[in-house]
Amino acid sequence: MVVPIFMTWEFTYILSNNNNLFKEMIKSDNEFYVEAIESLLPNSIGKFSCSNSTILDWIDSRTQPTESEIQAEIVRLKAAWPLKILRKVRNLKLKQSDWWVLPDRTPTQAQLDYRQALRDLPTNSPNAAIDENGQLINVTWPTEPGE
Repeated sequence: MVVPIFMTWEFTYILSNNNNLFKEMIKSDNEFYVEAIESLLPNSIGKFSCSNSTILDWIDSRTQPTESEIQAEIVRLKAAWPLKILRKVRNLKLKQSDWWVLPDRTPTQAQLDYRQALRDLPTNSPNAAIDENGQLINVTWPTEPGE
């Protein structure tokens, strides 16, 4: 049985019955295009319309970014995307284990080590990438200890 446990406009996390965490990418090229414009000119959302990664109407008082500026920003955003996903999944796993460190509980050393390994993942996974199936690769996730 597959149970959805967390959802954003960017991707959906699914927890399967064997406790493996998977994600499904739903971010389109057009969404990267809009994000690139917003990154280049913060608060510009609603001041332009676009379709098929092309600006149709620009009503922002600031100068419209050039297509080459937008494309360069898309490259930067796509390169950062795997670590962004890694951090989101890592943060979810940390939230799922927060109860281990509540004040009225004493966590085991294995639980503390697991949480530290999760916090270290972005540093220890510099080659994280997205494969052709939209799966996060080149990441060694720590094994969750028993209670």
